Amino acid sequence: SFNAFADYSEENDYPNCKSSNNYEVIDSKRIIKTDYMKEEQSYNYPSQVGPYKIEIYLDKTCHEEIAYITDGFGILDDKGSVLYYSLNDIYWSYNLQETTPSEDFPFYVLQHHSGGAHCCFSSFFLSKDKPYRLHQELYSGDVKPKYSDVDNDGAFEMVIYDNTYTYWKTSFAGSRFIRVIYRVDKDGFHVAQDLIRQEMKHPTVELALQQVRIENEGQTLHDIGVLTAEFLYAGMEKEAWQFFDQIWAEQDFKIRKEEFKTEIKETVFGSEHYLRIIETQS
Repeated sequence: SFNAFADYSEENDYPNCKSSNNYEVIDSKRIIKTDYMKEEQSYNYPSQVGPYKIEIYLDKTCHEEIAYITDGFGILDDKGSVLYYSLNDIYWSYNLQETTPSEDFPFYVLQHHSGGAHCCFSSFFLSKDKPYRLHQELYSGDVKPKYSDVDNDGAFEMVIYDNTYTYWKTSFAGSRFIRVIYRVDKDGFHVAQDLIRQEMKHPTVELALQQVRIENEGQTLHDIGVLTAEFLYAGMEKEAWQFFDQIWAEQDFKIRKEEFKTEIKETVFGSEHYLRIIETQS
């Protein structure tokens, strides 16, 4: 293993530096490549995912007598060509892990988590067939992708909880995440609107109305927006605006109806998942 802090005194680069968990941007000329890194304990990285080699990079610098550790990682194909390379000033490479859900899943999956209570997951989908390549990188924010055989056809779907609406007119604890389901084959990811409809918690206008009616005042606008959006994700545009019009007729929300409707639309179109849904419909 490699002891980052001990290395300071051994090389005598920064004799006055003190160890710290703070981070600073890497000087790429000072990269130290290592398979394993040790700070206060050892962390094991996936050095190999299928035919792909995973390399971990560690750097150190000094600022105002404090030692800063910064790390990154690279994904290489079977010939040693770099497919992905990242030097991070805040992300911790020891949170790398392989998350390929099954042998039959069309891709190898490498997942990275930045650490912290509310952030951040990135997944790297690597092809199983030659030429080996990084098919897609998916940033999913606060929530990690899940894999489940939703339709019982023997193949895993990818389930993403869209975090577009996190903190939108509410706290994190009150935030709703829309469940987006993708079918996966060797060509990539395909939005499954039929499964989104199947898995909706409030699949009818009346059930959505009932949910909003029981919410406290501080949560109401968030719920109206997200439940409207969920109907849109499911391809139920008629139901979306029927629900919106009905709840608006029942209560006074101290905001102009058309102004809030426009805000909902703008927020929905800020979701990469909804944009993929639109692409499949065009």
